[in-house]
Amino acid sequence: MNTIILQNSTDRCQPLTDLTSSIHCRHASRHNYSIMISHRHRDTSRHVAWEKVYMILDAVNQGYERIVWLDADTLWLGEPIETGQEAPLGMTFHLDEEYHHYNSGVIVAHASDKLELFLREWIDSSDENHKWWEQHPMNRLIEKSPGIAEAIGHEWNSLDYSEANRSDLPKIVAWHGRPDLACEGIAKWLGM
Repeated sequence: MNTIILQNSTDRCQPLTDLTSSIHCRHASRHNYSIMISHRHRDTSRHVAWEKVYMILDAVNQGYERIVWLDADTLWLGEPIETGQEAPLGMTFHLDEEYHHYNSGVIVAHASDKLELFLREWIDSSDENHKWWEQHPMNRLIEKSPGIAEAIGHEWNSLDYSEANRSDLPKIVAWHGRPDLACEGIAKWLGM
């Protein structure tokens, strides 16, 4: 399957992708995935977190069959990414047990017309300056169509500092918008 891994970082999160980019590139190469690590912020009227939605839509339009989004504060430990094919939308998100909503820090999407429509609706939605930026309207869209999204397990977005969202056997470790903790945590996971 034609797969791409996407990440974006600017400002305070760029040191995180500086730490992880060579590791993520090595893992992508081993699994024959493409990878794109960007430092863009094309819609400056919105928080940079919205860039993920534009990048996923771009990848769909470029013909990728599976698109994997990793927030800058995540560390992919190298397992092949084999999730999301059965989701009605072709898109999976981590279900955050602490806040009881879908988290967009790790997304696995399978290209389809339905996915493209969802992404365009997401882009056209309002973020209302919510503290979770793009996640809030994403969750509202999912609520409008129950069953459209599939939750992935904690192993795919294991929150290093939260008992409620941690996996004993993580595949992707995350710090959910905490770059201060992520720098330390990534260095620890990498044995630095």
